[in-house]
Amino acid sequence: MKKSILIIAWITGYSCGLKAQDNSQVLLNFDGQDKASIIYWEGTLESNVDNPDTTGKNTSETVAQYGRLDILEPVVVITTQGMMRANSYASHGPAAPKFKMLVYTEEAPVGSKIQLLVGDITINTYPEGFHSVYESQTTVQYEWEELEFQFVQLVPGGMTDTTNLNKISLMFAPQTTTVDVYYFDSIVGPEFDDFTSVQILAYKKIGLKQNFPNPAKNTTIIKYAVKESGHVKLSLYNMVGQEITSIANGFHTVGDYNVVFNTEGLTEGVYFYTLSIGDFRQTKKLTVLK
Repeated sequence: MKKSILIIAWITGYSCGLKAQDNSQVLLNFDGQDKASIIYWEGTLESNVDNPDTTGKNTSETVAQYGRLDILEPVVVITTQGMMRANSYASHGPAAPKFKMLVYTEEAPVGSKIQLLVGDITINTYPEGFHSVYESQTTVQYEWEELEFQFVQLVPGGMTDTTNLNKISLMFAPQTTTVDVYYFDSIVGPEFDDFTSVQILAYKKIGLKQNFPNPAKNTTIIKYAVKESGHVKLSLYNMVGQEITSIANGFHTVGDYNVVFNTEGLTEGVYFYTLSIGDFRQTKKLTVLK
């Protein structure tokens, strides 16, 4: 799954339109009362723009504005620390709590789908790092509306450990290549424990790039950045998680690294390469063609 934006957040309160339900809280808003930190994105995102319409359901002064890229799966990822009772959302029952979000669109067509996936920020592959999928869609233009996300399914092949659900991924108009702009605010979801800086540190210490070319026939280049000196390992795994080879393994100083990796000895198929330093890791997918 492509990740276009990464947001690390600890939210303690809210001041805008949505009211949290039982066992829920506002996870993210942009009125200066939260502690969100945007550390990576592709496309455009502004987390404190003027509200385009303060006369309707959302009277907040500032909101987030996301400009979609023309890729099939643009993602906004929000991490929390241990969402309590998140498993109760994964139900079709009428009493199940719902994820909610305020959305405002202008040119995006009515009926634009927004998907919400819950998972674990420390597992960067799909489906392994995800637990459940929810969906909603827009019904109006040029006014704020409250979207309520309906449970779709548990992710086949995804994680089943509900004690470590700490990631929410939002996908705006998935499987399309539109470049529409979405304003969003006041995301409501499960309660979670106090935020720790572990997830932020993971992305500060290492930075793994997508290999090129991909798919690869003979060789491919893997680029990565080490932002804190330490022992670094770059390994290749097959689809069932078996380590095929160690591409790099040793002490690294701070800097940017390029590895020319020979794929001639691999059979055609999909592999995953993982960069790790200490307890932190990032994973990308590599496809081999013959």
